[in-house]
Amino acid sequence: MNASRLITLGLTMLLATCTFKRELVEPAEGDNTVSTGWLGNENLSSVPVTTNFGFSASGNLPASVDLSQYLPPIGDQGQYGTCVAWATAYYAKTMIEGLAYNYTSTQLANRSYQISPRDLFTSLPDSKKGKKCGGTLFDDAMSLLQQRGAATLATVPYTNLGDCSAATASASWATEAAKHKIKSYRTIDPSIATIKQQLANKVPVVLGAKLSDNFMTWNSDNVLSSNTTYTRVGQHAYHALTIVGYDDRKGANGAFKVVNSWNTNWGSKGIIWIDYNFLLNTFAQNDGTGKKVLMVMTENTTKPDPQPTPQPNKPTGIDLVAWVYDDFSTYTQTGNPTSRGLSMNIYNVGSGDATPRAPWKLYYMYYNAYNANDYGLLFYNTHTTQGLGVNKYQCVGNNCSYNITIPAYSNLSKVLFNHNNGVQVNYNVPAALNGSYYLVLLVDPENALNDTDPEDNYFYTTSDPIRFKNGYGARKDAENVAFSFKNLVSPMVGKTQRRQFTTAVTPTNLNAYSPEEIADFLRQEQKNGGLSRKLAQSAQQTNLTNARPSSPH
Repeated sequence: MNASRLITLGLTMLLATCTFKRELVEPAEGDNTVSTGWLGNENLSSVPVTTNFGFSASGNLPASVDLSQYLPPIGDQGQYGTCVAWATAYYAKTMIEGLAYNYTSTQLANRSYQISPRDLFTSLPDSKKGKKCGGTLFDDAMSLLQQRGAATLATVPYTNLGDCSAATASASWATEAAKHKIKSYRTIDPSIATIKQQLANKVPVVLGAKLSDNFMTWNSDNVLSSNTTYTRVGQHAYHALTIVGYDDRKGANGAFKVVNSWNTNWGSKGIIWIDYNFLLNTFAQNDGTGKKVLMVMTENTTKPDPQPTPQPNKPTGIDLVAWVYDDFSTYTQTGNPTSRGLSMNIYNVGSGDATPRAPWKLYYMYYNAYNANDYGLLFYNTHTTQGLGVNKYQCVGNNCSYNITIPAYSNLSKVLFNHNNGVQVNYNVPAALNGSYYLVLLVDPENALNDTDPEDNYFYTTSDPIRFKNGYGARKDAENVAFSFKNLVSPMVGKTQRRQFTTAVTPTNLNAYSPEEIADFLRQEQKNGGLSRKLAQSAQQTNLTNARPSSPH
């Protein structure tokens, strides 16, 4: 037999249908049988897109990146349709854990440090995978990694898979699996630059692909740049792979380094190089909404910085708390379906005074629940000494400026109006806003005040996104009834109770954007000028934002 894999008609049918013989065999040394296992009919519309971060432009990216040093040994899925579990759990999850904990190559070669594809696949509900080990979807696999995690290969080796039903999973595996969860998973923009950005930031990219015959018999270090026939594989050979590097000098256009789960007999010791343009335009497949299936996962922990940068500012004792009492439609008063009112406040529960000497801001922001790059500012406040007398404020357009100090253990409303009822602001939602969005009040998101507890500088008015149609926000259960929020919780409750408002991540929305992601995103937007453009757009709005006393609550 030559170095290429022997692909029989029986295997062709196996790949084309993603169904399997009743008697499956474990992968064995020298076994050249291969299989796929991605079902292909993904719908990733409710999986958030990763926010812009890190290398902001292709011009400052390295010419090459290789993360293969963080890989476990090349694996072999055998005749089982488990490629999604191999790409996500065994390769990507093992890699991001290794990066987070600084695992050595010796540790990564040890099964106690490798995430088990069998545990992930068999633990999926039977309704989430094909019969007799017949494949699964990325969303289902990553969701389980987030909710349950996956045990290591030392605990759950890739043997005795049987029919891969959930009944074959041992309940005892779940205890170890809980130690190996992911924090979140995201789709990424379908561009060469975005894939390279992820890899340059040491994030492996999981890929959903459609294979042709030449891929099946690949056995070199050359660059795959085109498909051939589908005679052997059929028209439905969908497969999951993991991108672990790139090289601008490889091949005619540059190429991505991709790891497969067909043992080291295939490709170049289990690796294949794929042309940039071919991978993006042809090889990578779309989900049911037309979105390229390119995904990343984030680890539940981060590795400690061996040389942490000293904090330049000493603790100030300032601890601001963003607070919303009400958000309500003013349609009946204005005749404008996009007009709304907000009753809010800023509490300083710390021991230091929040002065405007170092300018800081407040934003009332909307962002798309599934693509935070789609965001805007409904209004914003600037706390500054510039252009205003002491204890004065003024509002122009969508911006109010305050030269006001919020003393320790006081609040903005108390300083402005000598009561604790809050500050009412009128605002308009953009009439072109359509889709599912969160509304969040952010106090000092740049942390100019060196807040002692920035976590409660965020206030979300809902745990689920609000559905907007032409700027009109509707209730979740009634699209013709305006969304409204009324807070029945006292702002004087403890931190634990306040935390219910500080994030969109809940037990039912585990994969929502975290406040840390939004904060990191806004920092990047500030660096690249995007936030300044949003501020300018908000300032040009014609509606007048008045700050006036709120009614008693």
